[in-house]
Amino acid sequence: MLRALREFPRLIRLGPRGLSDMVIAAWELAVAHRTLRRHPVSTLGLLQSNRAESAGDDLTAQQRQRIARITYAFDVVPPRVPFRSDCLVQCLAGRRWLAPWHCHTHRHRREAR
Repeated sequence: MLRALREFPRLIRLGPRGLSDMVIAAWELAVAHRTLRRHPVSTLGLLQSNRAESAGDDLTAQQRQRIARITYAFDVVPPRVPFRSDCLVQCLAGRRWLAPWHCHTHRHRREAR
């Protein structure tokens, strides 16, 4: 509770749009977390290649701005939710959040060294 009170001034500085981004990010992470608990990863379509859709150079300025806002929200919110929200959860949440704006995504897999 004290942690939430300490972060309240930061939330106020974000303004209405930033605050709504934080709430949406928390919601999308919760939905993604629930989805991963109920369904095997192989059924979620993450393993399919969508190279034809992932033309990152064709994004509009508005889409780039939206992606920047979502990226910021996913930097801030995951450590503060009461459930695990690692990379895969963030990937699912980001894809779902970006889908209505036709911002196609693709995943990058980091190889262990």
